[in-house]
Amino acid sequence: MLDFGGELYKSDDGVANWTLRVDIPSDHPATGGQRGVGFDWRVHLRGVLRAGAYPVRLAVVFDDDQRITLQGAYAEPAVVVVKGNERRLRIVLVLVVLGIIVVARGRSRWSSVGRSLQRGLTGNRVLWGTGAIFAVLVALGVTGSSMGVLFQSTYGSSVLDVRGTSRAALGNESVRGDEWGVQLPNLLAQWHHEPRFPVVNDFLGEGGQNMGVVGMTGVPVRQWAALARPATWGYFVLPLRQAMAWHWQLPFWGCLVALWFMLNVWRPKQRGLNLALSFSFCVAPYAAAWSNWPLYATMFPAFAFVVTTHLLREARAWRGVLMGACLGWLLACWGLVLYPTWIITVGSLMALIGLGWCIDYRKHLRFGMVQLLALVTCGAVLTALMGSWWLDTKDAIALMRATEYPGGRGAIPGGDLGWWWHLRGYHGLESLRRTGPDSNPSEASSYLFLPLLTLVLIVLSLLRDRHTRWTLIGAAMFMLCYWMYTMVGIPISVARATLWGNMPTVRMDVGLGLLTALLLGLFGSVASVPRSKVTQIASLAVVLLSAGLVVLTLWHTPITFVPNAGSWALVVAMVVAISFICGWVLWGRLGSAVALTIWLYLLATLPFNPLRIAPSSVDLAEGHRSFVMAPKASVRTLVLNGDGIGAMAFAAVGVPVVNGVFYYPHRAMWARMGLKAEEWALVNRYQHLGFYAMNDVSDAQGYRLFLGSIDQVHVHVHPQRFDFSCAGATHVAAPAQWTDALTRNPSLSKLGSYQDVVWFSVQSSCQVV
Repeated sequence: MLDFGGELYKSDDGVANWTLRVDIPSDHPATGGQRGVGFDWRVHLRGVLRAGAYPVRLAVVFDDDQRITLQGAYAEPAVVVVKGNERRLRIVLVLVVLGIIVVARGRSRWSSVGRSLQRGLTGNRVLWGTGAIFAVLVALGVTGSSMGVLFQSTYGSSVLDVRGTSRAALGNESVRGDEWGVQLPNLLAQWHHEPRFPVVNDFLGEGGQNMGVVGMTGVPVRQWAALARPATWGYFVLPLRQAMAWHWQLPFWGCLVALWFMLNVWRPKQRGLNLALSFSFCVAPYAAAWSNWPLYATMFPAFAFVVTTHLLREARAWRGVLMGACLGWLLACWGLVLYPTWIITVGSLMALIGLGWCIDYRKHLRFGMVQLLALVTCGAVLTALMGSWWLDTKDAIALMRATEYPGGRGAIPGGDLGWWWHLRGYHGLESLRRTGPDSNPSEASSYLFLPLLTLVLIVLSLLRDRHTRWTLIGAAMFMLCYWMYTMVGIPISVARATLWGNMPTVRMDVGLGLLTALLLGLFGSVASVPRSKVTQIASLAVVLLSAGLVVLTLWHTPITFVPNAGSWALVVAMVVAISFICGWVLWGRLGSAVALTIWLYLLATLPFNPLRIAPSSVDLAEGHRSFVMAPKASVRTLVLNGDGIGAMAFAAVGVPVVNGVFYYPHRAMWARMGLKAEEWALVNRYQHLGFYAMNDVSDAQGYRLFLGSIDQVHVHVHPQRFDFSCAGATHVAAPAQWTDALTRNPSLSKLGSYQDVVWFSVQSSCQVV
């Protein structure tokens, strides 16, 4: 059987002829000592493949459905690269050029609109305006979740009874697996639990899953710390549809307002430009590809910075106490994002520019009793909220810290980021649509970072505006630290001391996006048209060198990451766009540059973001209910051949499961299965725990353990010899094609089937047959 391009081809699709492979030496380990043996199998493809890089996988399938994957003669599987036709990218090029023409020709009109906005953009109007949009979207139940991938999956389409949802207007994005396959089932499991929203959810694994460790926007948990998870508030007071919309919409609109307020601290007279910069940050490919979670991680520190700047100038005690309480709440919200990489990245930038702001405005600051009262109040609120979370979650945190992944992080020295990967935002128009086998749209997404322009902006701003000198120095220090850590590396002792050793270098882009928005905002009020020949030549040099860097980056990007990165249409589109952005910035037309940046981001993200009406209910399909009629406490189902996410579909509607996606391992199960001591490191991690029926398992215990990836734990079990009760299962659910093989297992008794899913009850013997 051949797996190629998402299609499976069997022997009846072509004839495999044995042939002499003169290119493989007889002593190669793949030949088993035979001389040059191989085969030639010609297969006619069923359709035209989209552009991409496709690995070629071969397996032998026996009559009893046993499968053995064939290893290639070389370490990596063969990859066939299919170059896409240039038609779509030529359309993108045309759209980019049209965007430039519209922005350039409408300069006077946009300036008039900008001045009108400037006069009308007060804090109250922005708050009321965004609040109204947010409220309407929530009331309608509009969400951008890729939940359709779960609903349409093999198990999801059989097990889940989804009502009231609409089809996604722009399709679903399977790459957002952490959103639709982990967070969504977790929050639905909380919704269906009795009582609702427990700290420990009994549906997820033997012993249950502590839900306080679920990070990003989190899931609803009935504890005081829920006050610091505003994205989950809707589940406590709203119907499911509106609660899901609240959960999705809050990060975008909240970050938009927070970043606007933050930029206004430095440049209150350019509120229109600041709003455009905030919008560009929120619609960037990096935010879209990561389900808007980077926006959530940025929203709280941005608001906290704004509150702090007011607090340090406040003279009234009662307002100081209120601001201190608000600051403590914001810091708790930020901490409960629970994703160290984004917390540390954004926190480092905010600390450096915040210190710079304090030095720049030191003559206007107060450090008296009001600030002391505020600090005490802040500490009290922060301690109360985080303390509530800690008391409920400390045992789970201890288990997570003891894991190989992510607990083993903390001493990453950095220095492993390629320069072309650092600038991968240049192929965002293509990478959100397709990537090669060595990447995915989320990992390949980023911001348009222009290093030469950034350095020039810092220098020019330092020369022209001494009021923000130390803020700019803080920004420059962050950029220097970023480059040092990602490109060169730092000593492990420094990595531990600064906490930077917790950050994989490929996940730190949110700091670059925030830095770019800040620098453009600071440069806005000091930008001017270069008049001397020297400055004009320097500006032209920056434009040409930045364009050259675009070409170099796109041509250097490996085809296994983005096959079409070197497409002439994409290269021309990005060269022209980046040239205009750099030129407009240096010639004082920041509004035009930001407008073009937004246009580029929207061209990339609008086709990527699905839009749908959230479901009014998600329940267990009626046909499966009879198989789990026993009290739920006594039922626990092991789900075969569905990875961890397949099992999560059952937990989402209240069926307790053995396997799933777990933030820490469940020792009792592994002890009962007789896991070898030397294999504990394989399972001691955040894991997608998948059980797979495999006929080629020869181990005495009837199972073999594999680490599919850093977070993929695969257990291959023999369908006839594995004792499923040793996994703690009372029921087994499997694809219908495994019915005959599983029926011959002495520990199983068939209950029935529904929609291609077969159910078995398990005899509690825990004896390996």
